[in-house]
Formats: sequence, C-alpha cells, structure tokens
Amino acid sequence: MFDQPEVDFLILADRAESVNGKLYLMGGAWDQIGVIDFTKPISFSIALGILIPWNATNQDHTLRVQLLDEDGTGLFSMDGGFRAGRPPQLPQGGTQHNVLAITVSAILPKIGAYTVDATINEHASRSTSFFAHQAQHPRLRTSCERRSHPPNGGASASGWACQPCYTELAPRTGNNAHMVVPPRR
Repeated sequence: MFDQPEVDFLILADRAESVNGKLYLMGGAWDQIGVIDFTKPISFSIALGILIPWNATNQDHTLRVQLLDEDGTGLFSMDGGFRAGRPPQLPQGGTQHNVLAITVSAILPKIGAYTVDATINEHASRSTSFFAHQAQHPRLRTSCERRSHPPNGGASASGWACQPCYTELAPRTGNNAHMVVPPRR
C-alpha cells in the first residue's frame, strides 16, 4: 500500500478530454508523430490517471508535467496543484482514481526522441516516450493518380467517369474518399 498519490498511467493522444471523472481519447496511445515543419508548433494531448490513497486526501499536492527532448531540454512544462477530498461513498482506506487531460502546443525542434514526464510531489513519477519523424506535406490527388481509372472526364469501359477525390488531410490520416459518377451525356 502506498501513502502518497502516484501517477497510474500516462497516455499520448491526438486529443483528450476529462469530463465528470471519465477520460475521452481520440487517436490515443501513439509512440510516433509525423511533423511537417519542425519550426512550427504541433498540438497533442496528454492523458493521465492519478491514484490517491485514503491518507493523502484533504491535503495539497503538486503536479508537474514536462515535455523533454533527448538532451533533457524542457520544451513544455505545466505546474499545478490539486486536493482530493473524501467522497462519502469511498470505503475506509479506499483509493481514489482521478483523471486529467492536458493539451500541449510545442515546437519539436528536430527529428528524434522525446519524453513526457509527470511528477507528483517531486517524487512519484511516470514517463512515456515518442519519436518525431519528418512527414511529407499532404497534397490533393485525383483518384486517377491512385487507381487504374481513366483521366478526369474520360469514361471507363463501364461508362462511368472518374472524378477528383480527397487524400490524406493530416500526416497520420489515411482516409480516401473515392467517388465515381455517371458521365454527362
């Protein structure tokens, strides 16, 4: 049994929210991120769970979340405090589980490894790492560039024509919408 709050989990996500004690993630648990321009900030979320033992309730605690590059240089830091009360339904000696979501906007200066570290009361800590790589700038292509359809406006053997469609809108998105419509007569 522990006597101080501790970080239970730390998850990187495209987006995270904490609402009424629940954590909502989109694109969570990644360990690689594609960056198009290393001179511009990127945005992502950090989701974390904190375990608070019975004897650490009704006390002030500190939380520090940091983003560090592989040399240990701080790129983002958030310091805050929290105090967890004892809900009436918590059994004697029980542990509470609280969740938190933090949105980060930071410049990752180069290709390489990065670490997110969460520390409570300067001793209980949990870390997770990810790798930033160069991503190509997405471009709009026609379906004819990706498939064996005739060029725009040309009818295929079945009498259907190929129209422009969407391709990757974000470095990690692979959604392709392909639309085939009847030719104009």
